[in-house]
Amino acid sequence: MAAIIKSISCHSVEAVNLAINTVLRENKQQFEENLKKLADVLDLEPPTKKKTPVRRYTIPSSQRMFNDQVLPQIRAGVEEYNCAENKLVELKWNINLSFVDELTNNDTGSLEDLKKVHSLIIGQEKTANNIHLIVAYHRGLLYLRAREFVGKEENMKEWYVREFNVAYITVHRYQLFALLINACPRLLVCGLSFTQLTKHHDNILKHLAKDRDLADKLGSHATISVQGKGVDIKPGDMEGVPRRGIPLSVDPDFVYERDEWVCGEEQDTEEEMEEMTMLDSEDFCEEYDELRKGVEVLSFSSEPSAQRN
Repeated sequence: MAAIIKSISCHSVEAVNLAINTVLRENKQQFEENLKKLADVLDLEPPTKKKTPVRRYTIPSSQRMFNDQVLPQIRAGVEEYNCAENKLVELKWNINLSFVDELTNNDTGSLEDLKKVHSLIIGQEKTANNIHLIVAYHRGLLYLRAREFVGKEENMKEWYVREFNVAYITVHRYQLFALLINACPRLLVCGLSFTQLTKHHDNILKHLAKDRDLADKLGSHATISVQGKGVDIKPGDMEGVPRRGIPLSVDPDFVYERDEWVCGEEQDTEEEMEEMTMLDSEDFCEEYDELRKGVEVLSFSSEPSAQRN
């Protein structure tokens, strides 16, 4: 009998209802009561509507992303650059906008034509990101050099806002980026964007403090032709800047940011604001000092080591 009931359950509700009404008729009520008793014995619950599983988009942690993606890309990028350098092949970054005419004039008559243009656009997008690194580095360099013009009694944050009309949080980010590139010029050739290098600033320094081989490779000068202009960035010993809890990871809207965006526990107290006057090297904050321990492996010296020659 159990097998029969189980086989009946395979049919649709409409089909089972039709069969019950046809066969039982007058005994339908008694049959229904017996089925309820049977269900009670089996402790069956009423059928629930099946929920559609919700897909969740999980962003990997910064450390995991650095270990799995960023670090391998850095290794591959610097090796590729070193191989090209050994073969005396010059690295050139020039923007080619021929795809604009091809798409505007509808010169792509087939899918294969579109694929070719797509490859060109992807390549030019990477080139544009690389050129942005050069621009961002020199912007940071400018902000670092501007420090020598800050009066001893001046408030650092207020001075930058007044003189450059830029929030100090932005200035600080570019300064730290310039210091990172100054220590490791060949980070420029690893295919990472400005946002990636700023986001993983601390991860990079922490790793290089342990990985002497990679640190030495990245610490060599980088020579690049950018839009026909020769750019040679050499490692040097530059005075650092203090870290004040300012986030380095770049939000797409960071171009609008203001210093009051940093609030709560990360906001500077009045005493900290007073400290943001012209600082000596001994006043660097402890956090940044910790990251730059073992800094000799980052080749801050302007004199190239024998291994780099």
